[in-house]
Amino acid sequence: MVENKELKIIECKYGEREDIIKFLIQITSEEFGFTDWRDYFEHKLVEKYKTGNNTFWIALNKENQVIGTCGGLQQNNNTIKMNCFYINSKYRNLGIGQKLYDLFLNFAKKENYKEIILCTFKEFDIAIKFYEKRGFELYETTEDEFWYRKKL
Repeated sequence: MVENKELKIIECKYGEREDIIKFLIQITSEEFGFTDWRDYFEHKLVEKYKTGNNTFWIALNKENQVIGTCGGLQQNNNTIKMNCFYINSKYRNLGIGQKLYDLFLNFAKKENYKEIILCTFKEFDIAIKFYEKRGFELYETTEDEFWYRKKL
């Protein structure tokens, strides 16, 4: 756990807190325009997190509201997928994303994963810069998606 007077980051089980799913639905629909992801967050992702060596962190403000998330889904014994990496726009550029990423990276290394993969969207310039600055390399693209990986 990371904690100071303004911020607390805790590891939890995806779906054990309703405010996690509410945060993800809100940020992806209101900020990014993904209005059809509700079922994914409420059902499909809950099922995916039930099996495997997975992890999920949430950042909470001093009012105990979710302001950031970062999860990891085991793909196989060597690969983990970083997903649900979002920071509320009011809290960006304060180092919260870096703290969440560091926790995720330490987990991946501790669990002996050899590779991290992630998917982002071409419109997410800031996210792409964040990933590339940390050594992620683009390995696949579709019409909308950019897939990155980082060897550990």
